[in-house]
Amino acid sequence: MGGKVTTWLGKRWLLALSGGLLMCLAWEFDLWPFLFVAWLPWLHLLRDLVHSRTRFWKTYGYTYLSVFVWNALSVWWIQGATFGGMIGAVVAMAACMALVLTLVVQGWQRFGNAWGIAALLVGWIGFEYFFHNSEISWPWLTLGNGLASAPWAVQWYEYTGILGGSLWILLSNLLLYYLLVGWKELVRKARLILLTSTVLLLLVPFVLSYLLTPSVEGRVEGRVEGRGEGIEVVIVQPNVDPWNEKFSALTDEQQVERMLSLASEKMTPQTRLLVMPETAIPSNIWIQQIDATPAVERIRTFLHAYPQCRVLVGTTLLQYQQSEERPSKTARSLSNDGDWYDAYNAALWLGDSVGDTQYYFKSKLVVGVEMLPYPQFFRFLDKLSINLGGMVGSLGTQERRTVFKTPDNVGVAPIICYESVFGDFCTEYVRNGANLLAIITNDGWWGDTPGYKNHFNYAKLRAIETRRWLVRSANTGISGVIDPAGNVHQRLGWWLQGVIRSTVYPQSQQTFYVLWGDYLGRASYFCILGLIIGGFVARFRARH
Repeated sequence: MGGKVTTWLGKRWLLALSGGLLMCLAWEFDLWPFLFVAWLPWLHLLRDLVHSRTRFWKTYGYTYLSVFVWNALSVWWIQGATFGGMIGAVVAMAACMALVLTLVVQGWQRFGNAWGIAALLVGWIGFEYFFHNSEISWPWLTLGNGLASAPWAVQWYEYTGILGGSLWILLSNLLLYYLLVGWKELVRKARLILLTSTVLLLLVPFVLSYLLTPSVEGRVEGRVEGRGEGIEVVIVQPNVDPWNEKFSALTDEQQVERMLSLASEKMTPQTRLLVMPETAIPSNIWIQQIDATPAVERIRTFLHAYPQCRVLVGTTLLQYQQSEERPSKTARSLSNDGDWYDAYNAALWLGDSVGDTQYYFKSKLVVGVEMLPYPQFFRFLDKLSINLGGMVGSLGTQERRTVFKTPDNVGVAPIICYESVFGDFCTEYVRNGANLLAIITNDGWWGDTPGYKNHFNYAKLRAIETRRWLVRSANTGISGVIDPAGNVHQRLGWWLQGVIRSTVYPQSQQTFYVLWGDYLGRASYFCILGLIIGGFVARFRARH
């Protein structure tokens, strides 16, 4: 398989485009099987760039075209909220992905074939892990997320998380590629080994997934044991238009009244949790005045008839900081006297009495909408933040994941919108005592596009990774109930007003992934460092 590789049909740009088109099918149309062949054109392109000793910037141009097509065709729906934001996200992430591939090609040219293949695997996993944890976070197109529409196939995510899916996809493409391009040049024994390895790599994860799937019949049985009796949960989907109603046409009290009216259709004395969407109370509330807020008082009055029930509801909270205090990096000026305040996208936890009130601050924020990265350096760019209602500019966060407790001691994880895309982030809720995951979100900004469908599918992966029941309240859909195997038990579709009542079963066990998180990502950093050192040592020895 040595020598210069000729490109398919002699067109590098055709390889770049075809790979990007195949990649987007998993996110745009849920055609996840294409992920296992989508990298074949790209691998052929990369190998050609390596053997032809193509220079850095020309290599970067081809790789940028490849990943730009994938990004643009997979997240075009962001333009429903902001066209400029969509362009910025696509251009920036394509630039980062292309840089990773270009650096791999450059190293491949210098250090050889084995080094290049290893660098591609660990480099890409390391890249994905970085963008799960940096302030410029964008895990939406992590390869393992492309399998979200097939939860039955990735039950082993309870051990690896989505980075395990990324590794599976990359390895499968690599083996398939070398099976195709090297078949004629390999001896019979090598063909058999390569063919067997490829078949096993493709099939074994499906077998493991079948063996690891917990049986669910009412309550969870088998490996995932029920924790006592189930609890009754009511989920509200108010369907308030975020563009024309939520922050202008309807008052807080009108919106709360709509949600409570819907909830009353399903509430019973056995209901233990009522879930309402992100920013369901749209106005800004000072933390010191939460209990005096009319919308909160109305919810508390409603709960007098259900004293064992708790309400999880989204809002925006403001926290005052006096001038003598050192302001946080996201603090905003309140007056000329030097007073400050912080704003938070928050989840409120309410009972029928004042003493039950708790709150959690969303801590994985949407870049360009809720935060600008590294505000201590780029605070002047806050004026460019995109206004999607509520509070504009960089919001505050908190260090630890808060878990709310029901009166019967069930721990509920308040996961707000974008946070549900981060698997390792969500495991901290479970380590802090969450027996049930609850996602509150508002996906209405994107319109009827693949965006809100992707977001709902990612929730299935969080249920699998943690082996927790999951309830989801989305302002305009999709709301639903998901079991620890990623199966959807009830759901409310797009742009519908309605309510769900369901029984869920709190869990207490902790999966391997909950305990160890994205260990594959951390390990990739050590592998990258080892490859760099090993490559230079090998070149030094070869010269001397």
